[in-house]
Amino acid sequence: MSAADVQAVIGSPANFELLVMQLLSADNTGRKQAEAVYEALKAHADPCLTLLLRCLRSSEKVESRSFCAIMLRKALTQNEPNLWTQCSPQMQAALKTELMAALVEEQQRSVVHKVCDTVSELAADCLDKGTWPEVLPALQELATSPNPAAVEAGLLIIANLASYSTDHMRPHLAGLQPLLGNCLNHAAIDVQVAALHACCNFINALDDPREREAFQPMLVPMLAALGRCLTAGDESSAQDVLELLIEVAESYPKFLRKHLTELVSAMMQIATASQLEPPTRSLAALPHIYAVFASALFTMCSCLHCRSPPPAGASHAQPGRTAAIIATASQLEPPTRSLAAECLVTLAEARDKAPGMVRRLPHFVGGLFEALMAFLLDVEDEPDWHRGDTDAHEDDGAGELFDGGQEFLDRVAIALGGRALVPAAGQLLPVWLADGDWRKRHAALICLAQIAEGCEKLMAEQVEGLVGMCLSGLRDTHPKVEGLVGMCLSGLRDTHPKVRWASCQALGQMCTDLGPELQTKCGGAVLPALLAAMDDFANPRVQAHAAAAVVNFSEGCESDTMAPHLDALIAKLLTLLQQGKKIVQGKKIVQEGALTALASVADCAQEQFVRYYDAVMPLLSQILHNAQNKEHRLLRAKALECVSLVGMAVGRDRFRADAQAVMAFMQGLAAAPMEADDPTQSYMLQAGARLCKALGPKLLPHLPVAGARLCKALGPEFLPHLPVVMPPLLAAARLEPEMKVHDPELEEYEDDDDVEHIQLGDKVLAIRTSSLEEKATACNMIVCYIDELKEGFFPYAKEVTDLMVPLLKFYFHEEVRRAAVAALPHLLRSAQAAAEKGVPGASKEFTGQMVSYMWEPLEFTGQMVSYMWEPLVAAVKKEPEPELTAAMLDSLAEIVELAEPGQLGGPQVEAAFAAFGAILSAAEARRSQRSKRASAEDFDEEEQEALAAENEQEEELYDQVGSCLGAFLKAFGDAALPYVERLMPSIAPLLDKARPDEERRIALCIIDDMLEHSAAGRAKYLGQLMPVLLDAAGSSHADLRQCAVYGVGVGASLAPELFKPHAAAALAAVTSIIAAPDAKSDDNELATDNALSALAALLEHHGDVLDAGQMAERLVAALPLRCDSVESQKVNEFLVKRLEAQDARLLGPSNCHLPKLVEAFVQVLGRGTDLVEDAVGLRMAGLVHSMGPSCPGLVDAAFAQLKDKQKANFTSFMAGQVPK
Repeated sequence: MSAADVQAVIGSPANFELLVMQLLSADNTGRKQAEAVYEALKAHADPCLTLLLRCLRSSEKVESRSFCAIMLRKALTQNEPNLWTQCSPQMQAALKTELMAALVEEQQRSVVHKVCDTVSELAADCLDKGTWPEVLPALQELATSPNPAAVEAGLLIIANLASYSTDHMRPHLAGLQPLLGNCLNHAAIDVQVAALHACCNFINALDDPREREAFQPMLVPMLAALGRCLTAGDESSAQDVLELLIEVAESYPKFLRKHLTELVSAMMQIATASQLEPPTRSLAALPHIYAVFASALFTMCSCLHCRSPPPAGASHAQPGRTAAIIATASQLEPPTRSLAAECLVTLAEARDKAPGMVRRLPHFVGGLFEALMAFLLDVEDEPDWHRGDTDAHEDDGAGELFDGGQEFLDRVAIALGGRALVPAAGQLLPVWLADGDWRKRHAALICLAQIAEGCEKLMAEQVEGLVGMCLSGLRDTHPKVEGLVGMCLSGLRDTHPKVRWASCQALGQMCTDLGPELQTKCGGAVLPALLAAMDDFANPRVQAHAAAAVVNFSEGCESDTMAPHLDALIAKLLTLLQQGKKIVQGKKIVQEGALTALASVADCAQEQFVRYYDAVMPLLSQILHNAQNKEHRLLRAKALECVSLVGMAVGRDRFRADAQAVMAFMQGLAAAPMEADDPTQSYMLQAGARLCKALGPKLLPHLPVAGARLCKALGPEFLPHLPVVMPPLLAAARLEPEMKVHDPELEEYEDDDDVEHIQLGDKVLAIRTSSLEEKATACNMIVCYIDELKEGFFPYAKEVTDLMVPLLKFYFHEEVRRAAVAALPHLLRSAQAAAEKGVPGASKEFTGQMVSYMWEPLEFTGQMVSYMWEPLVAAVKKEPEPELTAAMLDSLAEIVELAEPGQLGGPQVEAAFAAFGAILSAAEARRSQRSKRASAEDFDEEEQEALAAENEQEEELYDQVGSCLGAFLKAFGDAALPYVERLMPSIAPLLDKARPDEERRIALCIIDDMLEHSAAGRAKYLGQLMPVLLDAAGSSHADLRQCAVYGVGVGASLAPELFKPHAAAALAAVTSIIAAPDAKSDDNELATDNALSALAALLEHHGDVLDAGQMAERLVAALPLRCDSVESQKVNEFLVKRLEAQDARLLGPSNCHLPKLVEAFVQVLGRGTDLVEDAVGLRMAGLVHSMGPSCPGLVDAAFAQLKDKQKANFTSFMAGQVPK
């Protein structure tokens, strides 16, 4: 490209139009050359804009005019610097004039719309700068033009400015509202839709509810415009209207309340309209519907000073009847029906802005449920579905509405909850399951799978019957099962294979959503029925899906529940694997499903799987070696997964004999080139970490490349092979997102199931999700390696730290961030363990490629702390997911606990506490919003449950902040107190009795940590806080009592002089807890143990002012402490110390407490080191030796009550050895 090329274009409009055609060309080479010329041309602002404007106004080619309209918008408003600021005042004036003229004179509607976009963005910029004040009067003049195209153009620009320049449009609302009302009743549908667009944009953009309310009279005319679109058969415009209404429903659902009945009725009728092909659409019945709309419109327009009379023949129906407009639009295309359903579902989901609003609407839930169930009938019985041997044809036969119906049911169940939806489902599903149409039976079972998550609590109460409905397919008889399980059982007996497949789908999903209760209650019915389904050799998809349901069953199942079924289940899965004379001749879809099921069963059964090992492992080995063809790659990969899980289940001793061959096979795979879409690599990454944990230290010379499961199976034996494993794993973890930015105006892009599209302004960002999943898997596997190998991983600690820290802000994928968060404390532990064991300087074989930067572990540990800290703190403040924020806080607390003195300085602590403050402030703001929802007029029981669930998530954040504060107080003591005090305005409100007990508990934990770890905090606040602790000690909430009496014990022991005024009240509080009839119940024992520990502190430090004998008697009577091991160790150390000193208070008058003490000590020693520290246990055993003869036979009697393991522990202690 030369200057001459640019001048040739500037000097000739014809050359410029030729350049435009080259820019539109599909030929990459020619287009790139043209782009270079155009970029150079933009350096000449006036000539470039003149050429674009001239081409727009005079070219004979529609595509050229359209393209120039787009390029003008980009040049004037988006390029940096934009040409509007670079061009002359004369050029600016010409642009304003010509663009406004083009709105009227351009004959091609699509070009006019692009000019509207250009004018809108330019006007928004100019209005901000005050350089185009005349544009608004000009637009209003356009909107009153006799030319419908000009009116539409003016309204579209007004609609855009409502969003772009709301503040500039606000002073004109009084004049615009009557104008929009008139246009909603315009004869041209395009004008009506444009007016509706403007109304909706204003509603969405206006923050002041009073300003929005001024558009209330527009709502019925807006529905009327929708009806006219359908009457005219203009579904494209109707879809535009529906999308606009959805935006309003999402942003301001309460705005729709006054006309909610009309809106919902209209949407219901559209959603339930029958589907016919457009050529056969019958609209003969629509005229009287239009009359209903016309009358409603006339009524509304009267309110808006609209002078137009209703059309001839219009009836005088009331506005409340407007929803009937859609009634005869009975044949609509699937996208139209889906959008109507989307509007209804969006209203149902608006619980944060209009809680309970639609649920209270009569017949809403039942009507919506039936409409969505009708979507599931959009399915056919395609032959390819039956013949398919892969997942490729699994969706064959599903129409456009079927997938949408599934998604809508899932969302509605979550939004409305079981109390609202289950009654509707309970009425319809049994009827459909008994229907002669297989599609209805299929739909009923698919529905169960979709609503199980949202209706979990209520469906769990009916689980037996619903499972029975699913299972009644493949057996002539089965045990009587009621409820959900019964429904699924009935489906498995169905004559149609797609219904049986749907039964497996429902059972599998319910096992996930309703487990493990479902497995425990119904396992005896579910597993035999699924085994029977696996015998359906005529329908391999049913067989495979039955195996998939076994996977779901196993993942939420206790091994004892699975045990009675293992023989039959494993025999059946092995049969499926051995179809055909050779294993690879069977149905792949069935064999792959059987392998996954077998792996899941092994993972569930654990050591009980040992007895099947000899039958299973040879078959798995055969598959690994025989499945070599490309079409069997997934089969081979799943076999590898199964091997790793079986190895973990049976343990290293049993697996070791076969491990060498498995490792050699994997090494061969790793050495061979793999295609990009080969799943083997991903499965290998996961398989290795499992096996690293399963095997012992004898395979070091034989261990090849493996992945995460191998690491778990092998443990330390995996270390020599890290240099082989880590490079591909690190490469996967470093994958950059595969992204492409599309401009929908200039290029088309194909939909791809593997690509997620995100709208960013006027661009579309396409992200390939498969690469993100691979990255997340690799990051999680690295975390597994660090956790398992500890100091052995140290050679990679620096490299992995450099990798993980930036991933804290990898917002493309939550799991990647989660793995990065989890990795940091493990990396620090690895560095510390390496420092203690002198790893770097002693073992070059462990550093390998890391030799270029050998560093001292302690020094590097300090570097790691400072390197991790700032990014982690910054990420905490920006993390959008509360659950992940909690995980980040957990990592922060761990790093504080692990950090050596001096590794965290003032600035780092300051930054952390600033982040904590921001989190607490944001949490309180969200709480305030939830409180407003609770006061809404439609708030109901379902909303209360949803609010409770949200509060629980918020409490997790408070809890993690509290843990962080505790970690800082423990690490820094008094130095942390000023930082904690800054947060007290956010923490103190949590103590309010009106707050949930869990929030009060969290605040008390922070108080406990401050009193325990800060002497200055005790001195300053103990007097103020003791009444708070004593009051909470009387709470009915056990955890609250536990935290309160823990703080009482801390104060009693660490600040005895300050505590003395409260000693008597403290004794009364702890005595009340200990003396309660249910003090030792499961719910209360933790609080009781802490109360006993506090009592011991009172006895030790305040026996001079309290009744020491009575305290000792009560303490001894309640021994031993069993639930809280930490408090038990403290109390037992106190007891041993005092009894070694012959404390008469503890021995009691005439040593009457001695039998109880001996009995308690025997029980404590039987627990090994759980309840007593090593050295204290040995001293306690000495006391038993000395006190035993005073209680003849008592030691033997107490010993006889112990279990075998406990007897061994006691015997070790008594022999002077600490039990292992």
